[in-house]
Amino acid sequence: MRGNHLRAVLCILAFIAVGIIVSHAAGQAPSLSPVGVSRAAYPIEVKAGEYELIVQVADLPPGSGVPLHVHPGPVVATVITGEVTLVESDSERVVKARQGWQEIPDSPNALFNRSSGYARVVAAYLIPKGAAQITFIKK
Repeated sequence: MRGNHLRAVLCILAFIAVGIIVSHAAGQAPSLSPVGVSRAAYPIEVKAGEYELIVQVADLPPGSGVPLHVHPGPVVATVITGEVTLVESDSERVVKARQGWQEIPDSPNALFNRSSGYARVVAAYLIPKGAAQITFIKK
């Protein structure tokens, strides 16, 4: 039961954070009533314990990226503007504005902006308290 409650709270917090960030990223003043522009649901299962919910907005200039890495907890991310290439295991896919993905804990991935324009990504990380948010993998 506690896991379901935590999951519900995380979904609500992520929805609110993404809504605020999307309005800000688009340069729009908040309207009197929310207008959903993107929604995704991700099943997340976590072990009991304390966690930090970190929400981060990253701007990726053309040619930039985040090399191969892992996170100790689940991550959900959405592209706000532009597009990025997500590399996981032996596959690559382009993720465009208003699309997103989920990262499984300790699952290696990389993210690159191979386009000619800027990309903005918002990510929510559920990190065990005291753990590093990201660990880069050296080849």
